Amino acid sequence: MASHSVEERVILHVDLDAFYAQVEQRRLGLPPIVPLGVTQWGVLLAVNYVARPCGVKKGMTEVDAKRMCPELMCIEVEKVSITSFDSSLACGDDDGDHSKVSLRRYRKASLEVMKIIRKFIPESKFERVGMDEAYGDVTSSAVALLQQMSSGELSAELAKVPGHRATWDADGVEPESSALLAGAVLCGRIRAAVKAETGFILSGGISCSKAVSKIASAMNKPNHQTVVQRSEGVDLILAQPIHKVPLLRGKLGRTVQDLVTSGAGHVEGTDITMRMVAKCLEQPRTQRVLGVETYKWLQALCRGEDDSAIVPRLRPKSLIASKGLGEGVTTITELKKWLLLLGAEMVERMSEDLESFGRKPRSLVVHHSGPHNRKAIVGGWGFTGGCSRTIRMPSNKTAQSLAESAMTTILKLEHALPCTGLSLTATDFVEVATGKGSIARYCISRPSSTRETTGTDRVESFKREHPDDDSTEERKRLSQSSTTSAMEDDFTVRNWSCPFCTFLNEEVAFACEMCLNMKDAAPTPEYDQSVE
Repeated sequence: MASHSVEERVILHVDLDAFYAQVEQRRLGLPPIVPLGVTQWGVLLAVNYVARPCGVKKGMTEVDAKRMCPELMCIEVEKVSITSFDSSLACGDDDGDHSKVSLRRYRKASLEVMKIIRKFIPESKFERVGMDEAYGDVTSSAVALLQQMSSGELSAELAKVPGHRATWDADGVEPESSALLAGAVLCGRIRAAVKAETGFILSGGISCSKAVSKIASAMNKPNHQTVVQRSEGVDLILAQPIHKVPLLRGKLGRTVQDLVTSGAGHVEGTDITMRMVAKCLEQPRTQRVLGVETYKWLQALCRGEDDSAIVPRLRPKSLIASKGLGEGVTTITELKKWLLLLGAEMVERMSEDLESFGRKPRSLVVHHSGPHNRKAIVGGWGFTGGCSRTIRMPSNKTAQSLAESAMTTILKLEHALPCTGLSLTATDFVEVATGKGSIARYCISRPSSTRETTGTDRVESFKREHPDDDSTEERKRLSQSSTTSAMEDDFTVRNWSCPFCTFLNEEVAFACEMCLNMKDAAPTPEYDQSVE
Protein backbone atom coordinates (compact mmCIF):
# COMPACT_ATOMS: atom_id res chain seq x y z
CA MET A 1 0.00 0.00 0.00
CA ALA A 2 1.40 3.39 -0.97
CA SER A 3 2.41 5.70 1.84
CA HIS A 4 1.19 9.27 2.01
CA SER A 5 2.82 12.41 3.38
CA VAL A 6 1.31 14.26 6.33
CA GLU A 7 -0.02 16.91 3.93
CA GLU A 8 -1.82 14.28 1.85
CA ARG A 9 -3.46 12.45 4.73
CA VAL A 10 -7.21 12.29 5.24
CA ILE A 11 -7.93 11.94 8.97
CA LEU A 12 -11.40 11.54 10.44
CA HIS A 13 -12.48 12.18 14.01
CA VAL A 14 -15.94 10.96 14.96
CA ASP A 15 -17.59 11.73 18.28
CA LEU A 16 -20.91 10.45 19.63
CA ASP A 17 -22.98 13.45 20.71
CA ALA A 18 -23.89 13.38 24.44
CA PHE A 19 -23.28 9.63 24.36
CA TYR A 20 -24.54 8.63 27.82
CA ALA A 21 -27.75 10.57 27.23
CA GLN A 22 -28.24 8.90 23.85
CA VAL A 23 -27.80 5.45 25.40
CA GLU A 24 -30.44 6.18 28.05
CA GLN A 25 -32.78 7.74 25.50
CA ARG A 26 -32.63 4.58 23.37
CA ARG A 27 -32.96 2.25 26.37
CA LEU A 28 -36.06 4.03 27.65
CA GLY A 29 -37.59 4.67 24.22
CA LEU A 30 -37.74 8.42 24.79
CA PRO A 31 -38.42 10.80 21.89
CA PRO A 32 -35.43 12.99 20.93
CA ILE A 33 -37.27 16.18 21.96
CA VAL A 34 -37.10 15.28 25.68
CA PRO A 35 -34.43 17.25 27.61
CA LEU A 36 -32.35 14.57 29.29
CA GLY A 37 -29.44 14.37 31.71
CA VAL A 38 -27.48 11.46 33.19
CA THR A 39 -26.51 11.86 36.83
CA GLN A 40 -24.33 10.35 39.50
CA TRP A 41 -24.39 11.50 43.11
CA GLY A 42 -26.88 14.16 42.00
CA VAL A 43 -24.39 15.68 39.55
CA LEU A 44 -24.83 15.73 35.77
CA LEU A 45 -22.36 13.57 33.86
CA ALA A 46 -24.02 14.11 30.47
CA VAL A 47 -26.63 16.49 29.06
CA ASN A 48 -28.35 16.13 25.69
CA TYR A 49 -28.49 19.03 23.28
CA VAL A 50 -32.19 19.65 23.86
CA ALA A 51 -31.47 20.75 27.43
CA ARG A 52 -28.38 22.85 26.71
CA PRO A 53 -30.16 25.97 25.37
CA CYS A 54 -31.66 26.34 28.86
CA GLY A 55 -28.16 26.71 30.27
CA VAL A 56 -27.87 23.15 31.61
CA LYS A 57 -24.27 21.91 31.61
CA LYS A 58 -22.26 18.91 32.71
CA GLY A 59 -21.04 19.21 36.29
CA MET A 60 -24.19 20.99 37.51
CA THR A 61 -26.17 19.55 40.38
CA GLU A 62 -29.50 18.03 39.46
CA VAL A 63 -31.26 20.60 41.63
CA ASP A 64 -29.67 23.56 39.84
CA ALA A 65 -30.26 21.98 36.43
CA LYS A 66 -33.97 21.45 37.07
CA ARG A 67 -34.28 24.99 38.30
CA MET A 68 -33.04 26.13 34.88
CA CYS A 69 -34.99 23.49 32.94
CA PRO A 70 -38.02 22.18 34.89
CA GLU A 71 -38.80 19.64 32.13
CA LEU A 72 -35.37 18.03 32.43
CA MET A 73 -35.53 14.26 32.92
CA CYS A 74 -32.61 12.96 34.97
CA ILE A 75 -31.55 9.32 34.74
CA GLU A 76 -29.14 8.01 37.35
CA VAL A 77 -26.20 5.90 36.21
CA GLU A 78 -26.91 2.21 36.82
CA LYS A 79 -25.97 0.83 40.22
CA VAL A 80 -25.18 -2.84 40.75
CA SER A 81 -25.04 -5.03 43.86
CA ILE A 82 -23.67 -8.52 44.33
CA THR A 83 -27.03 -10.07 43.42
CA SER A 84 -27.01 -8.18 40.12
CA PHE A 85 -24.34 -10.63 39.00
CA ASP A 86 -25.25 -13.81 40.90
CA SER A 87 -28.10 -14.26 43.36
CA SER A 88 -26.24 -17.15 45.01
CA LEU A 89 -23.60 -14.68 46.20
CA ALA A 90 -26.06 -12.73 48.37
CA CYS A 91 -24.70 -11.91 51.83
CA GLY A 92 -27.61 -12.80 54.08
CA ASP A 93 -26.51 -10.54 56.92
CA ASP A 94 -25.98 -7.55 54.64
CA ASP A 95 -27.25 -4.52 56.54
CA GLY A 96 -25.59 -1.81 54.48
CA ASP A 97 -25.79 -0.35 51.02
CA HIS A 98 -23.35 -2.54 49.14
CA SER A 99 -23.81 -1.25 45.63
CA LYS A 100 -21.65 0.58 43.12
CA VAL A 101 -21.90 2.47 39.86
CA SER A 102 -21.60 0.46 36.64
CA LEU A 103 -20.94 1.83 33.16
CA ARG A 104 -21.67 -1.47 31.41
CA ARG A 105 -24.60 -0.03 29.44
CA TYR A 106 -22.29 2.51 27.87
CA ARG A 107 -19.44 0.07 27.26
CA LYS A 108 -21.73 -2.31 25.39
CA ALA A 109 -23.23 0.51 23.33
CA SER A 110 -19.73 1.79 22.56
CA LEU A 111 -18.68 -1.59 21.18
CA GLU A 112 -21.78 -1.63 18.99
CA VAL A 113 -20.73 1.65 17.43
CA MET A 114 -17.02 0.86 17.13
CA LYS A 115 -17.81 -2.41 15.34
CA ILE A 116 -19.79 -0.47 12.71
CA ILE A 117 -17.11 2.20 12.26
CA ARG A 118 -14.46 -0.48 11.82
CA LYS A 119 -16.24 -1.71 8.67
CA PHE A 120 -15.16 1.52 6.96
CA ILE A 121 -11.62 1.93 8.30
CA PRO A 122 -8.63 -0.45 7.91
CA GLU A 123 -7.69 -2.14 11.17
CA SER A 124 -4.21 -0.60 11.19
CA LYS A 125 -5.69 2.89 10.74
CA PHE A 126 -8.33 2.92 13.48
CA GLU A 127 -7.80 4.45 16.93
CA ARG A 128 -10.46 4.31 19.60
CA VAL A 129 -10.19 7.16 22.10
CA GLY A 130 -12.56 6.59 24.98
CA MET A 131 -16.02 5.14 24.76
CA ASP A 132 -17.47 7.78 22.49
CA GLU A 133 -14.86 8.87 19.97
CA ALA A 134 -12.36 7.52 17.48
CA TYR A 135 -9.85 8.56 14.83
CA GLY A 136 -9.38 6.98 11.44
CA ASP A 137 -6.84 7.43 8.66
CA VAL A 138 -8.94 6.95 5.52
CA THR A 139 -6.40 8.30 3.04
CA SER A 140 -6.26 5.16 0.88
CA SER A 141 -10.02 4.75 0.92
CA ALA A 142 -10.49 8.40 -0.07
CA VAL A 143 -8.04 8.09 -2.97
CA ALA A 144 -9.84 4.95 -4.15
CA LEU A 145 -13.18 6.75 -3.92
CA LEU A 146 -11.83 9.61 -6.05
CA GLN A 147 -11.07 7.09 -8.78
CA GLN A 148 -14.62 5.76 -8.63
CA MET A 149 -16.60 9.00 -8.40
CA SER A 150 -16.41 12.32 -10.22
CA SER A 151 -16.29 15.60 -8.29
CA GLY A 152 -19.90 16.19 -9.26
CA GLU A 153 -20.95 12.82 -7.82
CA LEU A 154 -19.03 13.54 -4.60
CA SER A 155 -20.74 16.92 -4.26
CA ALA A 156 -24.15 15.38 -4.94
CA GLU A 157 -23.68 12.77 -2.21
CA LEU A 158 -22.36 15.36 0.25
CA ALA A 159 -25.44 17.49 -0.39
CA LYS A 160 -27.50 14.68 1.13
CA VAL A 161 -25.29 14.23 4.23
CA PRO A 162 -27.01 15.68 7.33
CA GLY A 163 -25.11 18.63 8.71
CA HIS A 164 -22.19 18.57 6.26
CA ARG A 165 -20.15 21.77 6.27
CA ALA A 166 -16.91 22.91 4.69
CA THR A 167 -14.87 25.87 5.89
CA TRP A 168 -14.24 27.26 2.40
CA ASP A 169 -16.24 28.67 -0.48
CA ALA A 170 -16.74 26.71 -3.67
CA ASP A 171 -14.25 28.97 -5.47
CA GLY A 172 -11.55 28.40 -2.86
CA VAL A 173 -11.04 24.64 -3.10
CA GLU A 174 -7.39 23.55 -2.99
CA PRO A 175 -6.25 20.60 -5.16
CA GLU A 176 -5.66 18.28 -2.18
CA SER A 177 -9.11 19.10 -0.84
CA SER A 178 -10.64 16.68 -3.33
CA ALA A 179 -9.35 13.85 -1.16
CA LEU A 180 -10.77 15.58 1.92
CA LEU A 181 -14.17 15.78 0.22
CA ALA A 182 -13.95 12.05 -0.49
CA GLY A 183 -13.11 11.60 3.21
CA ALA A 184 -16.19 13.65 4.05
CA VAL A 185 -18.30 11.28 1.95
CA LEU A 186 -16.86 8.35 3.92
CA CYS A 187 -17.57 10.16 7.18
CA GLY A 188 -21.16 10.71 6.06
CA ARG A 189 -21.51 7.01 5.27
CA ILE A 190 -20.15 6.06 8.70
CA ARG A 191 -22.60 8.37 10.42
CA ALA A 192 -25.48 7.05 8.35
CA ALA A 193 -24.58 3.43 9.13
CA VAL A 194 -24.32 4.09 12.87
CA LYS A 195 -27.64 5.94 12.82
CA ALA A 196 -29.36 3.15 10.88
CA GLU A 197 -28.05 0.29 13.05
CA THR A 198 -28.05 1.85 16.51
CA GLY A 199 -30.09 5.06 16.34
CA PHE A 200 -27.12 7.07 17.64
CA ILE A 201 -25.93 10.33 16.05
CA LEU A 202 -22.32 11.38 15.64
CA SER A 203 -20.42 14.49 14.72
CA GLY A 204 -17.28 14.34 12.61
CA GLY A 205 -14.23 16.31 11.61
CA ILE A 206 -12.19 15.77 8.43
CA SER A 207 -8.76 17.28 7.78
CA CYS A 208 -5.10 16.39 7.22
CA SER A 209 -4.32 15.95 10.93
CA LYS A 210 -5.67 14.53 14.17
CA ALA A 211 -5.54 17.87 15.99
CA VAL A 212 -7.53 19.79 13.39
CA SER A 213 -10.03 16.94 12.86
CA LYS A 214 -10.81 16.77 16.57
CA ILE A 215 -11.34 20.53 16.78
CA ALA A 216 -13.47 20.43 13.62
CA SER A 217 -15.75 17.67 14.92
CA ALA A 218 -16.73 19.89 17.85
CA MET A 219 -17.38 23.01 15.78
CA ASN A 220 -20.97 22.37 14.71
CA LYS A 221 -22.39 19.80 17.11
CA PRO A 222 -24.70 17.94 17.24
CA ASN A 223 -25.13 15.66 14.22
CA HIS A 224 -22.84 17.66 11.92
CA GLN A 225 -19.53 17.11 10.21
CA THR A 226 -16.99 19.75 9.24
CA VAL A 227 -14.18 19.43 6.71
CA VAL A 228 -11.17 21.76 6.96
CA GLN A 229 -8.59 22.08 4.18
CA ARG A 230 -4.93 22.29 5.07
CA SER A 231 -4.40 26.05 4.62
CA GLU A 232 -7.28 26.83 6.98
CA GLY A 233 -6.05 24.51 9.71
CA VAL A 234 -3.53 27.11 10.84
CA ASP A 235 -6.08 29.80 11.66
CA LEU A 236 -8.37 27.21 13.25
CA ILE A 237 -5.66 26.00 15.64
CA LEU A 238 -4.39 29.48 16.49
CA ALA A 239 -7.91 30.60 17.45
CA GLN A 240 -8.38 27.75 19.94
CA PRO A 241 -8.02 28.10 23.72
CA ILE A 242 -5.05 25.97 24.73
CA HIS A 243 -7.20 23.57 26.79
CA LYS A 244 -9.14 22.56 23.67
CA VAL A 245 -6.08 21.45 21.73
CA PRO A 246 -5.28 17.71 21.88
CA LEU A 247 -2.10 16.83 23.81
CA LEU A 248 -2.07 20.22 25.58
CA ARG A 249 -4.47 19.43 28.41
CA GLY A 250 -2.01 17.89 30.83
CA LYS A 251 1.34 18.79 32.29
CA LEU A 252 2.81 20.13 29.05
CA GLY A 253 -0.23 22.36 28.61
CA ARG A 254 0.17 23.77 32.11
CA THR A 255 3.87 24.45 31.49
CA VAL A 256 3.06 26.29 28.26
CA GLN A 257 0.34 28.31 29.99
CA ASP A 258 2.83 29.33 32.69
CA LEU A 259 5.26 30.49 30.00
CA VAL A 260 2.55 32.60 28.36
CA THR A 261 1.22 34.15 31.59
CA SER A 262 4.71 35.03 32.78
CA GLY A 263 5.53 36.81 29.54
CA ALA A 264 5.29 40.52 28.96
CA GLY A 265 1.99 41.89 27.74
CA HIS A 266 -0.27 39.13 29.05
CA VAL A 267 -3.48 40.43 30.62
CA GLU A 268 -4.46 38.41 33.67
CA GLY A 269 -7.82 36.68 33.40
CA THR A 270 -7.87 36.42 29.59
CA ASP A 271 -8.13 33.01 27.92
CA ILE A 272 -4.82 31.71 26.62
CA THR A 273 -5.12 30.92 22.92
CA MET A 274 -2.72 29.11 20.62
CA ARG A 275 -2.01 32.45 18.94
CA MET A 276 -0.55 33.61 22.27
CA VAL A 277 1.44 30.38 22.45
CA ALA A 278 2.87 31.01 18.98
CA LYS A 279 3.97 34.48 20.13
CA CYS A 280 5.50 32.96 23.27
CA LEU A 281 7.58 30.58 21.15
CA GLU A 282 9.48 33.57 19.84
CA GLN A 283 11.02 34.08 23.27
CA PRO A 284 14.48 32.42 23.67
CA ARG A 285 13.72 30.99 27.11
CA THR A 286 10.76 28.98 25.82
CA GLN A 287 13.00 26.49 24.02
CA ARG A 288 15.19 26.12 27.10
CA VAL A 289 12.17 25.26 29.25
CA LEU A 290 10.43 22.91 26.82
CA GLY A 291 13.46 21.21 25.30
CA VAL A 292 14.39 21.21 21.62
CA GLU A 293 12.11 18.37 20.41
CA THR A 294 8.98 19.55 22.24
CA TYR A 295 9.66 23.13 21.16
CA LYS A 296 9.91 22.12 17.49
CA TRP A 297 6.75 20.00 17.71
CA LEU A 298 4.76 22.84 19.30
CA GLN A 299 6.13 25.28 16.72
CA ALA A 300 4.94 22.98 13.93
CA LEU A 301 1.53 22.60 15.59
CA CYS A 302 1.10 26.38 15.60
CA ARG A 303 1.76 26.28 11.86
CA GLY A 304 -1.03 23.73 11.51
CA GLU A 305 1.42 20.85 11.03
CA ASP A 306 0.46 17.90 13.23
CA ASP A 307 2.27 14.65 12.44
CA SER A 308 0.57 12.62 15.18
CA ALA A 309 0.05 9.14 13.81
CA ILE A 310 -2.98 6.94 14.24
CA VAL A 311 -2.22 4.46 17.02
CA PRO A 312 -4.17 1.26 16.21
CA ARG A 313 -6.43 0.52 19.16
CA LEU A 314 -9.85 -0.88 19.85
CA ARG A 315 -9.39 -3.09 22.88
CA PRO A 316 -8.92 -1.52 26.31
CA LYS A 317 -5.48 -2.02 27.83
CA SER A 318 -6.99 -3.14 31.12
CA LEU A 319 -10.30 -3.92 32.79
CA ILE A 320 -11.03 -2.14 36.05
CA ALA A 321 -13.56 -2.56 38.83
CA SER A 322 -13.21 0.07 41.56
CA LYS A 323 -15.04 1.48 44.54
CA GLY A 324 -14.45 4.48 46.77
CA LEU A 325 -15.49 3.78 50.34
CA GLY A 326 -15.92 7.27 51.78
CA GLU A 327 -14.69 7.42 55.36
CA GLY A 328 -13.63 3.81 55.01
CA VAL A 329 -14.61 0.33 56.15
CA THR A 330 -13.22 -0.86 59.46
CA THR A 331 -13.96 -4.59 59.57
CA ILE A 332 -12.74 -7.60 57.64
CA THR A 333 -16.36 -8.66 57.04
CA GLU A 334 -17.17 -5.38 55.29
CA LEU A 335 -13.97 -5.56 53.27
CA LYS A 336 -14.88 -9.07 52.08
CA LYS A 337 -18.31 -7.92 50.91
CA TRP A 338 -16.87 -5.13 48.80
CA LEU A 339 -14.18 -7.37 47.34
CA LEU A 340 -16.81 -9.96 46.45
CA LEU A 341 -18.81 -7.29 44.60
CA LEU A 342 -15.72 -6.09 42.72
CA GLY A 343 -14.80 -9.68 41.97
CA ALA A 344 -18.27 -10.37 40.53
CA GLU A 345 -18.08 -7.26 38.35
CA MET A 346 -14.61 -8.23 37.15
CA VAL A 347 -15.79 -11.75 36.22
CA GLU A 348 -18.57 -10.22 34.12
CA ARG A 349 -16.15 -7.84 32.42
CA MET A 350 -13.63 -10.60 31.67
CA SER A 351 -16.42 -12.72 30.18
CA GLU A 352 -17.57 -9.84 27.95
CA ASP A 353 -13.97 -9.12 26.93
CA LEU A 354 -13.37 -12.77 26.03
CA GLU A 355 -16.48 -12.87 23.88
CA SER A 356 -15.68 -9.57 22.14
CA PHE A 357 -11.91 -9.74 21.78
CA GLY A 358 -10.88 -13.37 22.25
CA ARG A 359 -8.37 -12.90 25.06
CA LYS A 360 -7.84 -13.63 28.73
CA PRO A 361 -5.89 -11.69 31.40
CA ARG A 362 -2.99 -13.34 33.21
CA SER A 363 -2.45 -10.73 35.92
CA LEU A 364 -4.58 -9.02 38.55
CA VAL A 365 -3.61 -5.68 40.06
CA VAL A 366 -4.98 -5.16 43.57
CA HIS A 367 -5.13 -1.57 44.79
CA HIS A 368 -5.87 -0.47 48.35
CA SER A 369 -6.02 3.04 49.77
CA GLY A 370 -6.54 4.32 53.27
CA PRO A 371 -5.81 7.25 55.60
CA HIS A 372 -2.33 5.91 56.29
CA ASN A 373 -1.21 6.64 52.75
CA ARG A 374 -3.20 9.81 52.12
CA LYS A 375 -1.64 12.40 49.84
CA ALA A 376 -1.95 16.16 49.83
CA ILE A 377 -4.88 18.17 48.52
CA VAL A 378 -4.23 19.10 44.87
CA GLY A 379 -6.03 22.04 43.34
CA GLY A 380 -8.79 21.87 45.95
CA TRP A 381 -9.45 18.18 45.22
CA GLY A 382 -8.54 15.41 47.66
CA PHE A 383 -6.10 12.98 46.09
CA THR A 384 -5.40 9.82 48.03
CA GLY A 385 -2.43 7.57 47.63
CA GLY A 386 -2.53 3.84 47.72
CA CYS A 387 -0.70 0.59 47.44
CA SER A 388 -0.82 -1.62 44.37
CA ARG A 389 0.37 -5.15 43.88
CA THR A 390 0.28 -7.30 40.78
CA ILE A 391 -0.51 -10.97 41.38
CA ARG A 392 -1.27 -13.92 39.15
CA MET A 393 -4.88 -14.12 37.97
CA PRO A 394 -6.59 -17.09 39.70
CA SER A 395 -7.07 -19.99 37.28
CA ASN A 396 -10.61 -20.42 38.57
CA LYS A 397 -11.97 -17.02 37.61
CA THR A 398 -14.94 -16.71 39.98
CA ALA A 399 -16.01 -13.81 42.17
CA GLN A 400 -15.01 -15.80 45.26
CA SER A 401 -11.53 -16.68 43.97
CA LEU A 402 -10.78 -13.10 42.95
CA ALA A 403 -12.05 -11.76 46.28
CA GLU A 404 -10.00 -14.29 48.24
CA SER A 405 -6.81 -13.55 46.29
CA ALA A 406 -7.32 -9.81 46.75
CA MET A 407 -8.06 -10.21 50.45
CA THR A 408 -4.91 -12.29 50.99
CA THR A 409 -2.91 -9.61 49.22
CA ILE A 410 -4.41 -6.71 51.18
CA LEU A 411 -4.01 -8.39 54.58
CA LYS A 412 -0.24 -8.38 54.05
CA LEU A 413 -0.40 -4.61 54.47
CA GLU A 414 0.62 -3.16 57.80
CA HIS A 415 -2.51 -0.98 57.77
CA ALA A 416 -5.21 -2.86 55.89
CA LEU A 417 -7.95 -1.11 57.87
CA PRO A 418 -9.57 1.30 57.64
CA CYS A 419 -9.82 1.05 53.85
CA THR A 420 -11.11 4.03 51.84
CA GLY A 421 -10.76 2.67 48.33
CA LEU A 422 -10.43 -0.62 46.46
CA SER A 423 -9.88 -1.62 42.88
CA LEU A 424 -9.16 -4.74 40.86
CA THR A 425 -7.50 -4.44 37.46
CA ALA A 426 -7.20 -7.29 34.95
CA THR A 427 -4.24 -6.93 32.62
CA ASP A 428 -1.48 -8.77 30.75
CA PHE A 429 -3.78 -10.33 28.13
CA VAL A 430 -3.14 -13.37 25.94
CA GLU A 431 -5.05 -14.38 22.83
CA VAL A 432 -7.32 -17.42 22.87
CA ALA A 433 -9.44 -19.13 20.21
CA THR A 434 -12.71 -17.31 19.51
CA GLY A 435 -16.04 -18.26 18.00
CA LYS A 436 -17.57 -16.89 14.83
CA GLY A 437 -20.00 -14.78 16.83
CA SER A 438 -17.36 -12.58 18.43
CA ILE A 439 -16.15 -9.26 17.08
CA ALA A 440 -12.53 -10.26 17.64
CA ARG A 441 -11.91 -10.05 13.91
CA TYR A 442 -12.56 -6.31 14.18
CA CYS A 443 -9.76 -5.87 16.71
CA ILE A 444 -6.33 -4.71 15.86
CA SER A 445 -2.86 -5.76 16.84
CA ARG A 446 -0.50 -3.62 18.87
CA PRO A 447 1.29 -0.92 16.89
CA SER A 448 4.75 -1.77 15.71
CA SER A 449 7.59 -0.71 17.97
CA THR A 450 9.43 0.63 14.92
CA ARG A 451 7.45 3.69 13.95
CA GLU A 452 8.10 7.38 13.49
CA THR A 453 8.20 9.69 16.48
CA THR A 454 4.94 11.62 16.72
CA GLY A 455 3.51 14.49 18.74
CA THR A 456 2.21 12.04 21.35
CA ASP A 457 5.70 10.58 21.81
CA ARG A 458 7.15 14.05 22.29
CA VAL A 459 4.57 14.96 24.92
CA GLU A 460 5.34 11.75 26.82
CA SER A 461 9.05 12.49 26.48
CA PHE A 462 8.46 15.95 27.95
CA LYS A 463 6.71 14.40 30.97
CA ARG A 464 9.61 12.03 31.59
CA GLU A 465 12.17 14.80 31.27
CA HIS A 466 10.23 17.21 33.55
CA PRO A 467 9.00 15.27 36.61
CA ASP A 468 7.50 17.17 39.53
CA ASP A 469 10.23 18.38 41.86
CA ASP A 470 8.65 16.83 44.94
CA SER A 471 8.23 13.38 43.41
CA THR A 472 11.35 12.85 41.29
CA GLU A 473 12.75 10.05 43.44
CA GLU A 474 9.37 8.31 43.73
CA ARG A 475 8.81 8.47 39.97
CA LYS A 476 12.31 7.09 39.41
CA ARG A 477 11.61 4.20 41.78
CA LEU A 478 8.27 3.48 40.16
CA SER A 479 9.84 3.56 36.71
CA GLN A 480 12.44 1.04 37.82
CA SER A 481 9.90 -1.20 39.54
CA SER A 482 7.65 -1.24 36.46
CA THR A 483 10.35 -3.09 34.54
CA THR A 484 10.55 -5.93 37.04
CA SER A 485 8.53 -9.13 37.02
CA ALA A 486 4.76 -8.80 36.79
CA MET A 487 4.60 -10.93 39.94
CA GLU A 488 6.64 -8.56 42.10
CA ASP A 489 6.36 -8.95 45.86
CA ASP A 490 6.54 -5.33 46.99
CA PHE A 491 3.66 -2.89 47.13
CA THR A 492 4.18 0.33 45.21
CA VAL A 493 2.65 3.64 46.20
CA ARG A 494 0.87 5.75 43.60
CA ASN A 495 -1.82 8.39 43.29
CA TRP A 496 -5.47 8.14 42.38
CA SER A 497 -6.78 10.33 39.62
CA CYS A 498 -9.73 12.69 40.13
CA PRO A 499 -11.93 11.25 42.92
CA PHE A 500 -15.00 12.97 41.45
CA CYS A 501 -15.64 11.45 38.04
CA THR A 502 -16.03 7.85 37.01
CA PHE A 503 -15.00 8.07 33.40
CA LEU A 504 -11.70 6.24 33.94
CA ASN A 505 -13.22 2.82 33.71
CA GLU A 506 -10.93 1.39 31.07
CA GLU A 507 -8.11 3.78 30.32
CA VAL A 508 -6.82 7.09 31.55
CA ALA A 509 -8.18 8.72 28.40
CA PHE A 510 -11.73 8.42 29.73
CA ALA A 511 -11.68 11.49 31.91
CA CYS A 512 -13.62 14.56 32.85
CA GLU A 513 -12.01 17.97 32.37
CA MET A 514 -10.57 17.85 35.89
CA CYS A 515 -8.93 14.48 35.21
CA LEU A 516 -7.57 15.65 31.89
CA ASN A 517 -5.84 18.47 33.72
CA MET A 518 -4.74 16.47 36.75
CA LYS A 519 -4.01 12.96 35.46
CA ASP A 520 -0.25 13.56 35.28
CA ALA A 521 -0.20 13.27 39.08
CA ALA A 522 -0.37 9.50 38.60
CA PRO A 523 3.03 7.95 37.80
CA THR A 524 1.44 4.72 36.52
CA PRO A 525 -1.47 5.90 34.33
CA GLU A 526 -2.14 2.49 32.83
CA TYR A 527 -3.71 1.47 36.15
CA ASP A 528 -5.50 4.73 36.96
CA GLN A 529 -9.17 4.71 37.79
CA SER A 530 -11.52 7.08 39.54
CA VAL A 531 -13.07 6.70 42.94
CA GLU A 532 -16.80 6.23 42.75
